[in-house]
Parts: sequence; structure tokens; C-alpha cells
Amino acid sequence: MRKITSTLALLVIVFSIQFFNGCAALKEIAKVQKPQVKVDKVKITGLDFTQIHLNVKLNIDNPNPFSVKLPGFGYNFLLEENSVVQGENNELLNISAQGKSEVDIPLSLTYTDLYKSIKILQSKDSAAYKIAVDLFFELPVLGKTPVKIEKTGALPLPKLPSIK
Repeated sequence: MRKITSTLALLVIVFSIQFFNGCAALKEIAKVQKPQVKVDKVKITGLDFTQIHLNVKLNIDNPNPFSVKLPGFGYNFLLEENSVVQGENNELLNISAQGKSEVDIPLSLTYTDLYKSIKILQSKDSAAYKIAVDLFFELPVLGKTPVKIEKTGALPLPKLPSIK
């Protein structure tokens, strides 16, 4: 009887230690924060006779003491409030614990499609743009967590030379 009592007491002590250690871990997980994301810049990376090439650079800051996964994101690039390029990236990214990462979104826009879809651009020297990105991070406790960001600005528009 005494052996059973001491074994039972030992089990209670072991489970208590595990429980309180688990509580400390849960307390740390309960402090989960969404990663901070911002559009660092949108820049023209190249021009040719048929296309304009852009790069959208995102900065991601993970304030958590554990790494988080970014299983994908979607984006929509608008000129003069008209969607011209949209897409998804489903490449898994790991963002280090209390780390920073950069994500590049390369875009190519054809002049023909731009001018066909947005006649108003033919008379302008620049176009107002908006990039909207929807990211989905996998976070402990919170699960799949959306983070939406947008940036607006203006892009210069090249003009084809006229021949007389």
C-alpha cells in the first residue's frame, strides 16, 4: 500500500511539472502576433518594345519567438483602378523567429494590353497604380491568419515614337 501511495505521489509530481511547463509554453504561444508586412517599393526593372517589367518588394517582419510559415499569397495590380495583372504564389516560405524576410513579386505588363484595356492611359504621361496583396500565415493557436496590404503610387508611361 505504501509503495502504491509513493508511486502515485511521484506520478502527481511528474504530471504537475509537465502541466506547469506546458502552461509556460502555452503562455508564450498565447502572445502570438501577426507578422508585419509592408510594400517596400514598386520599381520598373526593364522596358522593351512590347512590355514593361516591374518588381514589387515586400518586407516581412516576424516579431514572434518562433518561426512562421507563409504557404502562399495572392496579388492584384491595378492601373487607374482597373486590374491589369493578378496572380498567386504558392511557394512555401519560412519566416525565422524574430526575423525579417523579403519577397519579390515580378510583374510584366504588355503595352498592347494596357492600352486596349485602359484607353484613358493613351493621353497620360503617368498612371496611378495600386498593388493589393493578401498573405496567409500559419500561426500556432490562430491557425491560417490573413494579412492584407496595399500600396498606391504613380508609374511613368513610355510613349511610342510617332513617325511622320
